[in-house]
Amino acid sequence: MCAQSPFVSENGQASHSITYFPDQLTIKPCGLRQIGQVRFILTTVFPELVCLKPSQWLSIITTSRVALYDQIVLGVICYRLETDERRAKNPDQDGEPFVYRCYITQLACLAPYRRLGIGTRLLSDIIEICEQRGDTAAIYLHTNVSNRAAIQCYSKLGFTVVATHKDYYRYEDGLLMVKHLQ
Repeated sequence: MCAQSPFVSENGQASHSITYFPDQLTIKPCGLRQIGQVRFILTTVFPELVCLKPSQWLSIITTSRVALYDQIVLGVICYRLETDERRAKNPDQDGEPFVYRCYITQLACLAPYRRLGIGTRLLSDIIEICEQRGDTAAIYLHTNVSNRAAIQCYSKLGFTVVATHKDYYRYEDGLLMVKHLQ
């Protein structure tokens, strides 16, 4: 499958179109060179992020991975590792290393690049990283109850709905989805 659509240049502006071939997509940690593109994508998909300070953007890119195609960011996933408090305070695990969980804070692709498997590749990359760490018990995320495409994607990767949070988003409920690793 290939797609042709406008891309975002390094300064975050839409530019001429490219033809996208999935086998040429690479997933890697976000770097300073991609911050303009990442900021453009995230603020387009999540307008509430527009008001973030530069220091907050630096924090975001240190825990983000990007889907690159010919040095162009087509998608981004942001995450954070958290100590799993239930496992860390268990007296039966005295002396054991901490157990973590991974929270996916944002997963975004610009509209022309959706439904091409980019989000799946980004999330699969995080799953692989967490599995390789060996100390991550679960990965979790929130999504809008109406976002059927995202729910279907997450379900195919082994995530299950564990709770519905009333008014989690501005005008909509949110689903909490979890994938257990251990």
